Amino acid sequence: MSDELTWRGRDLTGESFAGVDLSGVQLEDCRIVGCSFRGADLREARFADCVAFDPDTDACADFSFANLRDAVFLRCDLTAAEFQNVSGYDLCFEHCQLGGVN
Repeated sequence: MSDELTWRGRDLTGESFAGVDLSGVQLEDCRIVGCSFRGADLREARFADCVAFDPDTDACADFSFANLRDAVFLRCDLTAAEFQNVSGYDLCFEHCQLGGVN
């Protein structure tokens, strides 16, 4: 995997990746609060130790309509995240916080 597809320790708060091809991307220890991944291609993506929820503002990440085939989420706080109408064949969540996920 190339370094351009591996993001570590980045604050991506409020960024929009809607409709973007991010297949194979690896996010490690990133803040993705308020990020839009709506309709993004996230096949084989790996999210590890990421935070997608801010309890002070109730902002959360939106993965609606994304392709999450073979994606992996490890130890992520995905509280209240939006996962409506995703393509999630073989999608994996391990040790994640998923309270209020829609």
